[in-house]
Amino acid sequence: MSVTNTLLAELKRSGIVVALHGENLKVESENGPISEEVRELLKGEKQEIIRDLRETKGGIYAEADLEEAVSDYKREGYLKIYSTVLAEEIYLVRGSETAKQVPEKNLPVYRENEIPALKDLNPDDLKFLHNGKVIFGGVVQDEGNLFPSMAKYYKNLNRGLVESCQKN
Repeated sequence: MSVTNTLLAELKRSGIVVALHGENLKVESENGPISEEVRELLKGEKQEIIRDLRETKGGIYAEADLEEAVSDYKREGYLKIYSTVLAEEIYLVRGSETAKQVPEKNLPVYRENEIPALKDLNPDDLKFLHNGKVIFGGVVQDEGNLFPSMAKYYKNLNRGLVESCQKN
């Protein structure tokens, strides 16, 4: 991930969203006015941020670009996006054959049929599942409520191990 994408992800986590608006950056904050420090940082990195947002289509398509994103996905069979929850770029793909066509083989790939299994997960469970997918590969399959219960099981197991270590 580029330095500017890392910066944008950090800003997003703190409630500040930066998007392209023509040739300018549009900056919105959920937490009131943007600090002078952040303004100066964005000014100093403006050209690189604009370039990176154009290359990745902003990571997330702006509302006006949603039609373009859908068109790209229908035409190519895949779409590269930046996930603010996962804090990294991923590909959304139509299926297994399309997954073989993505240009950047090092990025995680999520197939269309995996999305229903992910939609109700909270961010922690999604990160947990994503890390497993990255480490072990494979495809997410929806087996009812399997993933939330697996995540809860592993969290409890981890909590038990931590508590056990703290006692010793």
